[in-house]
Amino acid sequence: MKQLWIGGLVLLLGGATGCDLPAITAITAQVGTTQQLFERGNRAQERGDYAEAEQIFREILRRTPNDAIVHYNLGNALRQQGNLEGAIASHREALRLNPNLAETHNNLGNALSIQGNLEEAIASYRTALALLDDPATTPNPAHAAAYLGLGYALFLRDEPGDLEAAIESYDRAIAILPDFPQAQHVRTLAQERLDAR
Repeated sequence: MKQLWIGGLVLLLGGATGCDLPAITAITAQVGTTQQLFERGNRAQERGDYAEAEQIFREILRRTPNDAIVHYNLGNALRQQGNLEGAIASHREALRLNPNLAETHNNLGNALSIQGNLEEAIASYRTALALLDDPATTPNPAHAAAYLGLGYALFLRDEPGDLEAAIESYDRAIAILPDFPQAQHVRTLAQERLDAR
């Protein structure tokens, strides 16, 4: 339906302005194809076929290299395949294009944390939370994921005050999602480590 409407607009404008109709029609067809590819890439990720998702997202980026969301999705597919360097590079490119993508900051934090770059991971999680903590935003699973990631990075870093801060992050994640077993488990581990001191 959308392509039909755009095609009609192309015909109307092309006739009125003398535009190159074949070129405009080709662009219109590519937009539809790119959207279809994006949907295929998302479906591939949902079913766990990260190699296919990577190929699809790379094809989209060949056509539209400045799409922050596609860079974000490519980073997720790369991280799931264990390509942390590629994931980090993709997430950073997404954030260069749009620094306000909270979930990208969160997933960059995940990749950095797995890589052992805890300082940058903590900074990424905090940036994600700062973007999510808009007073108009109701806490949601994205908040819980960022609090879990921040808590985990603090737990791993384990500098003075980190365990207390990690427990606070886990408590916030659990307050948002009361049935969040990962947060409950690592909160217990952090509390045990703190109590053993």
